[in-house]
Amino acid sequence: AGEGLGGLSNRLQSWVDSKRNPDSEIIAGIHFVARPPNLFEGDADEFATAIAALKPDLVIIDTLARSSVGADENSARDMGKVVSGCDVLIQRLNCCVLLIHHAGRAGWERGSTALRGASDVMLEVKKHDDGTSELVLNGQSAKIKEGAESESIFFRLAPVGESCIVEPADAAKT
Repeated sequence: AGEGLGGLSNRLQSWVDSKRNPDSEIIAGIHFVARPPNLFEGDADEFATAIAALKPDLVIIDTLARSSVGADENSARDMGKVVSGCDVLIQRLNCCVLLIHHAGRAGWERGSTALRGASDVMLEVKKHDDGTSELVLNGQSAKIKEGAESESIFFRLAPVGESCIVEPADAAKT
């Protein structure tokens, strides 16, 4: 958790509170690391060693900026090092890596196209005026390297306790 660490316990508690009978196995399988690895500086191998005993299926790196301090996100060479760090995690841990990256002002991902080129899947989250959000699984900003395009998934953030949870929603009203 490179961003939002201060609110992490509230978000997790909101998720637990939203479940009638939270699955303790799922909760026990979720682990957070307060300091993300610097994938640009070569921390991936050390990070993989540190978390290997957890046998993760998914490692979420939040965010690209926090895990690539010192890198120029517009440089294909620098982003290539970050991608290489993700590859180390994938190979060493036999897991999927989800790298969170924010869009620029124009709505497109920032930085080098090396990130898009190396990605198997890219998703976009769009916020609509009616309060719903959309997980875009196809279109110009999304990418699915191997697989069929799919319909967007709509959701909304619902307040629970001191934070919120993600709930399904009907398609945005345009």
